Amino acid sequence: PGVPRIVASASMGLQTALQSFIDRGEDVNATAPSTGMTALHYASSRADVEMVKALLQSKIVSVNQQDAHGQTALHLLVVAPFGSIRGNIAMGRLRGEDMQGKMIERMKICTEMLLKKGADPLLKDDDGWTSLRHHAEFSDDSSTFPGFEDKHAEAIVQVSNSRTQNQR
Repeated sequence: PGVPRIVASASMGLQTALQSFIDRGEDVNATAPSTGMTALHYASSRADVEMVKALLQSKIVSVNQQDAHGQTALHLLVVAPFGSIRGNIAMGRLRGEDMQGKMIERMKICTEMLLKKGADPLLKDDDGWTSLRHHAEFSDDSSTFPGFEDKHAEAIVQVSNSRTQNQR
């Protein structure tokens, strides 16, 4: 079998199609056979606020479902947009500051929605990295995890210490 329609629509950024498939009751946790990624993985990797919101409204969506590399939607959310920003700026396709600000704002909104729905920022991928650690490595903006800093201060200190040691 090929890639489920709901997954394909999210991977291509087709909001109307995605909503149609959700409305028809298609499985929001369906995965792409080769990657194990769900529609939520793809929508999150693009920090697509409307798609993430639509998927999270489903009562059965699994926010901690892991792909073939053990990554959740939250892992992909905190990493992929930075690569996308840097790549597009390097290629001269975006005016850096304007686009980066918009992408980071979308990341914050999506992160908050995922955390409210129960996404676990301390869940490890196959390399032993949490989404929090990915965020610490790729971003200097601590506000992406709103309210998370106080609740998990010890974990943040450990990530920060690990980062400092690796830079030596």
